Amino acid sequence: FRDNHTGLQYIRSTEEIRDKGLYFELDAYQYHVFLDFYEVEESESGQYSQLAGYLNGRGVPSVDEALKELMLAPVLQPLQSLVSPEDLKSLFSSRFVKPEKKLSPDLLSIHKEKYSYLIKSLNAFTHSKGAVDEIVRETQRGLEAILKLPVFDDRYPFPGSSRYQDLLAYIQRNLASYPFVWYLLILWNDLRLIGKVITDQPEYTEISRGWLDEWGILRYLEHVLIDSGLDTGQAQSGMTILRLLTSQQNWINGIQKETTLSLMESWLSVEEIRAFLNVNRFHEKLWFNKEAFESLLWWMMTIGLISRISMPDTSLTEALEDLLDAFDHISKLHEAEEDSDYQLEKLLDGLK
Repeated sequence: FRDNHTGLQYIRSTEEIRDKGLYFELDAYQYHVFLDFYEVEESESGQYSQLAGYLNGRGVPSVDEALKELMLAPVLQPLQSLVSPEDLKSLFSSRFVKPEKKLSPDLLSIHKEKYSYLIKSLNAFTHSKGAVDEIVRETQRGLEAILKLPVFDDRYPFPGSSRYQDLLAYIQRNLASYPFVWYLLILWNDLRLIGKVITDQPEYTEISRGWLDEWGILRYLEHVLIDSGLDTGQAQSGMTILRLLTSQQNWINGIQKETTLSLMESWLSVEEIRAFLNVNRFHEKLWFNKEAFESLLWWMMTIGLISRISMPDTSLTEALEDLLDAFDHISKLHEAEEDSDYQLEKLLDGLK
């Protein structure tokens, strides 16, 4: 039933109501208006009884959502242990601002332990047998690469390649001391591989992406970002970016077979990317947003670098060919943008 005054929903067992009546509390000048009473049949798993016992008379904005959270507790609790405002701020403060800086072994060890617990919990929850050690290793490599982005050339040197220097300069120009970008990269890295508990085939990316919404992970992360100091609009924008980056994390795979035109066309076939670019029709022409387009290119190049570097048993030399091909495409897209007047047709024509 629902309290019309507060909007909160309640759940009580009919047995309790029959034996003890409908219990509620009122402080001075308080009142309740209970409406929308209805009965639900208990499931074989006893989930409604569990929820009633867990709430112990408390109201919630949605009984259905509370029930979902209770059923997902084996996943959400390890996630909450891994990701908190304090953890994000600590990792952000540990980013390399000078080449001589060193990562705290304790910080990395704690993160590894918490992340391993999350992956083991996902295995148990989904009755899977994902390779915990491999997933954890790749994620830890990704985290270290993210924190070293400002001094990447010192930590991952490749002397003699001016194009590699250009690639790193492109990424580093858009790195700021403002936490927003760093928080999103850290969160993306923590979540991008969770689908690998089901399969290590390419479709794991869509499994990871699907769980972000289905399991309420993004709803939790949005609150984490707000509690970390971002405003609501920034937090919501961050969730949009996390969805996109999770599904597009392996865009560099097969990049040598792509033309810049085919790459852009494949991106435009994705609804999330079109929405991010604010593609809209005006006067019979399709337009895109300049800032969003440039932001998309930067995010894609940055996650491409992190994904490639973090792959187990992959050296920088092995990764560099794909990374430089990807950067060539990114550069050509920037060039095409300059002559496009922010019209999609002109952008695509400029890539032919």
